[in-house]
Amino acid sequence: MWSFQKIFFISLFAAAVRIWFMYRDSPRPHHHKRAMILLGSGGHTGEMLRIFHHIRNFPHITWVITIGDSLSLEKLAEHHHTDDVIEIPRARYVGQPYSSAINSSLVCLAACLSVIYNDNPDVLITNGPGSSVMLCYAALLLRFFGLVRTRIIYIESFARVNELSLTGRLLYPAADDFLVQWPQLHERYPNTRYTGHLI
Repeated sequence: MWSFQKIFFISLFAAAVRIWFMYRDSPRPHHHKRAMILLGSGGHTGEMLRIFHHIRNFPHITWVITIGDSLSLEKLAEHHHTDDVIEIPRARYVGQPYSSAINSSLVCLAACLSVIYNDNPDVLITNGPGSSVMLCYAALLLRFFGLVRTRIIYIESFARVNELSLTGRLLYPAADDFLVQWPQLHERYPNTRYTGHLI
């Protein structure tokens, strides 16, 4: 009779094999045609739009903002990028207690699963607003089940010189390409890629 331990370890092994194939088969950068870019209120949006000048080579871009983020929508309008914009719920609001943030994060994750599955981008690019964790985890989850092949590119904020942000620490093991803009940060986190200043 199969014991719980045997079932657990076989399931763990199967998951590990699936994750290995998932990363092995992830698309390479030169295959990217459809990009999804997440904007966050405040400095994240301004920084991402400045970085965008380095990554214009995508035939199709879907912009993602959180519900109520009028500032990002205005910035997009200034740059004439309002054709394809999707709104998702916030994972956590400013000042929201962490106890209730669990529910809002799950709502955000469910919305992100739908957005990633329906849009099926080749690459997801984000630079650290809180909801990016749910969006990236949604992409990983769908990729695990073979439903999408979305590659995750995380760009750490220019303001992070010596230490990763909380979002960066959460996505460091998950991102396919983790970009940092300071050499000392790359030295501390060797699995990152140092790009120099992008803004």
